[in-house]
Amino acid sequence: MYPRAAQRKLEEETGLHIFSMQSVYIGRLDFACCRPGGNYHDWHVYQAYANGPLLPRLDEAHSLGWYSLETVKRLAERTAAYSAGHINTHDWERAPGLEPVWCVIFESLGLLS
Repeated sequence: MYPRAAQRKLEEETGLHIFSMQSVYIGRLDFACCRPGGNYHDWHVYQAYANGPLLPRLDEAHSLGWYSLETVKRLAERTAAYSAGHINTHDWERAPGLEPVWCVIFESLGLLS
């Protein structure tokens, strides 16, 4: 996905006006996906600067919100605890952490250290 296409998609799904964005991560990660037989995704992650009201399209975006770096770190710790079996499925579903793929991406960007 080229930056302009990523910008249009982000604006469509969030309602925000993107006025600047830059690529911060590109990589193929091995995780199960929704494609039949799919076991990886190619990821292109951008740092974006935006303004306007957050108006998510819930048919497009699973969840959307503003999170401090400390909150992201706590959510990543919760994901690690769940993966290690320290949190049961019921408690996880009630208050989940991050999707594991985001933990990998954020760690590679040095955000979780």
